[in-house]
Amino acid sequence: MQHLLPLLNLSTFSLNILGGSIISNYGLRPNAKNMTDLILVRNPSINLDKEISVGGLGFSQAIPILDELRHTEILIMYFGTSIGWPRISRKMENYLKPEMLTSTTFHIPLYKSVILSHRIKAKIRHLERNLFKLILYPFGLYKPRHSLEDLPNLIKAIEHIADRKSCLIIWVQHNALGYRRLWLERKSYKRYYKEILSRTW
Repeated sequence: MQHLLPLLNLSTFSLNILGGSIISNYGLRPNAKNMTDLILVRNPSINLDKEISVGGLGFSQAIPILDELRHTEILIMYFGTSIGWPRISRKMENYLKPEMLTSTTFHIPLYKSVILSHRIKAKIRHLERNLFKLILYPFGLYKPRHSLEDLPNLIKAIEHIADRKSCLIIWVQHNALGYRRLWLERKSYKRYYKEILSRTW
């Protein structure tokens, strides 16, 4: 998040921020500041018009949200790994518990508890979920919701709306910490990540 701060040194300006759970406090250590907090601390004169955080935000979800925003001088769009990260197929939804259907069910948080018993339980849970993903992946039951072929049109639609909503657009595409993911997940997301960068650079 620090890489955004040099871009935000204007004396006073209006700002909208749209992103997934990556701009919230999800996965952060207690009392750690999220992206919006860091920006406001750096420049208290910022007029934050709206901050919208939607867990698992995808491009198709972002389009109607962007369309409802008021015009501001700067618009920051921070998209997380849900754009190309595999998710449980809808075919499996009837067979899983409700808590297993959220977009962050199979994420591995960065924060580790200081309590040993909590760390052990978390490690067991991660192993179980990784095994579950390995079983589903070959059958096409754990895959990205959008195909690569859809990305160009979705990106064009977002850019078109964002251009009407702000004078300066900052598009940030989050790159996952791959060492906390399965090789299959890293391979899948890397293809989407490269395609998005090639279209928005």
